[in-house]
Amino acid sequence: FAQLTDLTEFVTAATVPNGAYVAAKLTLDYSNADIVLEGSDGNPVSADPYDSDGNPLDGTIDLEVRLDNRNHLVIAPGVPALLTLDFNLDATHEVDLSTSPARVTVEPVLVAEANPDETKPHRIRGTLVSVDEEAMSFRIAVRPSRHKYSRDLGTLTVYTGDETVFEVNGTTATGADGFGLLAASQPGTAVVAKGNVDLTAKTFRATEVYAGTSVPGGDRDGLVGVVVGRDAEGLTVRGGTLDRSLGALYLNQDVTVTWTDETTVTRELDPNGAYTVDDVSVGQRVAVLGTYSEDGGTPVFQATHIRMLVTRIAGEVVGKDEGELRLDLEHIEGRSPDRFDFSGTGATAGDDADPNDYQVNTGGLALPDLDVGAPVRVFGFVTPFGAAPPDFDALTVADYSNATARLRVQWERTSEAELTADADGLTLDLTDAGRLHHVFRGGIATELEPEPAPTVIPENPDRGVFAVHQRGGPTRVYHDYASFADYLAGQMEAGRHVAFVSGLGSFDVEGQVFTARKIFVRLR
Repeated sequence: FAQLTDLTEFVTAATVPNGAYVAAKLTLDYSNADIVLEGSDGNPVSADPYDSDGNPLDGTIDLEVRLDNRNHLVIAPGVPALLTLDFNLDATHEVDLSTSPARVTVEPVLVAEANPDETKPHRIRGTLVSVDEEAMSFRIAVRPSRHKYSRDLGTLTVYTGDETVFEVNGTTATGADGFGLLAASQPGTAVVAKGNVDLTAKTFRATEVYAGTSVPGGDRDGLVGVVVGRDAEGLTVRGGTLDRSLGALYLNQDVTVTWTDETTVTRELDPNGAYTVDDVSVGQRVAVLGTYSEDGGTPVFQATHIRMLVTRIAGEVVGKDEGELRLDLEHIEGRSPDRFDFSGTGATAGDDADPNDYQVNTGGLALPDLDVGAPVRVFGFVTPFGAAPPDFDALTVADYSNATARLRVQWERTSEAELTADADGLTLDLTDAGRLHHVFRGGIATELEPEPAPTVIPENPDRGVFAVHQRGGPTRVYHDYASFADYLAGQMEAGRHVAFVSGLGSFDVEGQVFTARKIFVRLR
């Protein structure tokens, strides 16, 4: 689940009986749970799950979510239908790193919507069924979450176009040439497609397609993660997902990646570029194919192919010149910059990347009017190792000052007052708030202040996603704010307390007003 914060995964395209569905249920099995957290030093820490009563959690939990009366999921002959299930990690888990092993208190929360989030890229994994060369489309048998062997979960048609980038068995091409590579593959070939959903047509259109040995976990082991350090002989990849050719999956291991003169290197979105291992630097997100082993307990990955992936950085603007932005970095692929060793990234030691003054080459990009302190998110590629400055080459730069914001507020278990709910919105009382009371824009955290009291108002009172979860009961989802507020106010009048609030919308920093199109409340 932690890999899907900025990505939606297709999990099934199976046949569902006709009807109007009002609820969904998901079963989570914690009996063999392998929970790994990032410790304060950046290293992985094992954790044990407990239920909300403090008992060890070693069985299954059933989660139920109900859709409101105006937004049932309707299944009818010949009419595609989509349902998004959002397993809310923030609301579900409370983490205590002070114990050994660490302790995770679990109260799972599930939110459902009858349509997916168009703003997030989508990924589908599975095996090739057939191709239609005239339509430049193919059908894939869905195999979600790296299930190498699985029961039939249905098929889905994937549409491609002239701009779709293909990598098949290590060979890259675009458009019709790339589709020809896929068309030459045998049914049953492993395929991964990334792209977007057209909600009007209910179709999936791919921007990237990988097949055959280019798919991690196919005929070769695969590793996806971010480079946190390197030298002339190896890369250190952290936060990696390891797909074994035998079907096993390991998470959050630091892995040393080595290479030979035969190792090939490519870069996402540039099928014709010529790259070497020297182009892979600290901070770069990579997908590596090859062979995994353990040398005296130390994970080692012998790479036959390294693919540099589009990398996400976020921070606040500290300076701006023509063709350049300078950032105070907050995250590289969601990780704090102090987890990275930037030694050797510069042409000289004095040129090594400085996360407090990270130089981004923006080239000819048309940049928004950015003020110092503006939160920005940048997608692109890290400058080749030993070649900084600049430290990063931008593909896109997004100013998040007035963009989509995420609200996260958690209260202590002993809190006496958390919020008030009325027809106008929610007014938050931060007196007993926990450590998490922030708004995140592009991965940049803004701490909420007690005064003026932060408020949460609906963007559209008649159309949104407003959910309340209470312990021992289903998650109630409303699409009009008034019904949501009435139910929440009634629960609080009956003596229930709020443990957690999250929201999705926009944020006015000066007035501490959060305008939400989605609100989620978890009751104690």
